[in-house]
Amino acid sequence: MMFINIVNQDDFKKYVSLEICAQDLNPIFRNFNKSKHTLQEIIQKKEMLSEFMAIRYLQDRLCRYWQGTENLPFLRPVEQGEDVTSQPEWVTNALNNHEKIYVFDSSKMPSEIQTEIRRVGLFLKAMAGEHIDQVVFFSRKTGRPPKVYLDYLKGKHDYPDYIQAVQQTLKWECNELIQNKRNAKVKRIMDLPNGYYAVQLLNAAAMKLEGYKMANCLSDDLLSYLTEVEKENPDIIVYSIRNSQNIPRVNVTVRPKEKIITDCAGKANDLVHPVDIPAVASFVNALQLPMRTAAAHQARLLRSNGQYYDVFHLPTDRKFYESSLNLEGLGLTELPSLENVVLSGSFMCAHNQLRNLKGAPKIIRGGISFYDNPIENLSGFPDYAGSAITPIKLDDKAKTSVSGEITLIPRQISSLIKSNIFYTPYLVHGINE
Repeated sequence: MMFINIVNQDDFKKYVSLEICAQDLNPIFRNFNKSKHTLQEIIQKKEMLSEFMAIRYLQDRLCRYWQGTENLPFLRPVEQGEDVTSQPEWVTNALNNHEKIYVFDSSKMPSEIQTEIRRVGLFLKAMAGEHIDQVVFFSRKTGRPPKVYLDYLKGKHDYPDYIQAVQQTLKWECNELIQNKRNAKVKRIMDLPNGYYAVQLLNAAAMKLEGYKMANCLSDDLLSYLTEVEKENPDIIVYSIRNSQNIPRVNVTVRPKEKIITDCAGKANDLVHPVDIPAVASFVNALQLPMRTAAAHQARLLRSNGQYYDVFHLPTDRKFYESSLNLEGLGLTELPSLENVVLSGSFMCAHNQLRNLKGAPKIIRGGISFYDNPIENLSGFPDYAGSAITPIKLDDKAKTSVSGEITLIPRQISSLIKSNIFYTPYLVHGINE
């Protein structure tokens, strides 16, 4: 197979590097094979070495895999006669020889391929790590100096095409999931309303398994706090809130030394679903810790006098002051009672089945967005809104309540927008929830 000639090779290599690792390791290991290394040094550098081996392999093989593939949006062909005077001499020579040359544009890399590159990279990193473990074992057994082969992957895992590399990655991920399921350690913390309960994730296996099921970064091998949770006094504690069918629904992250809840999110880091909010509110209040604003927004919890309340079941005798509130895409036929909520930012309730705005906050200093709803009348429209995005024309009374711009998006148009807002869940193979 031939290489794809990429004019900006450095940009391409950096992109592949940072998809797999948080830093460019090439300067660190460029001359690694030219000197001897002690066993202790190999052990200490195992993590970076295995990452470097995976990066080095993919930087080479991705170009080979893409050879002959048509219409890759992130590779733009260089046209004959195009100004490339600032590029290396080989570019001019290749163009004169009518060879195909491309410019790599990472901004046009499809998210699916970007995710695949990262997953394949993590698989290859694990395989490189196994090689290093074997080198260490052999050195200890024989007393010979350790010898790590940086191009080990090109022999043992030299797949003829990218599809086979991805297939091997999927097999490895499935085996990893099974292994993590076997080794996961959790501690049941408390029972919650509606049959829910909370557990604390106690080791890396539990974190990885949770991450795969919840489609979030907890499954990422490069995550620094995978092993942090195993410490006696960890900087981070991660909880899993599960329903009565033992299915993880929400992850809550706490930094005990700072005494704060930093994250609270549903599957794929989405907003917490309304059905899960009562359990989350009960758990958060039991922890007796404040939440970061972003975490409270993710959980759809509003705070008053140190207590957090489910936005769908707010007490009528309290006033709530919040920056914004998002109730989009929940299939709501009516809004919860939010008249006592004052928003300094926006109120979003588009992509529902609302026929009116009864229950909406009375004061919204930002904008109200309620397009893509079968609105029949404007009952419940706020007394004040900074702007409005609406599926129907506002009457005179509603217009006087809006101080800024009014945008009309008829429902037949807004349905096209809706198709772009939903996340496609990550599929987990081989694990039954």
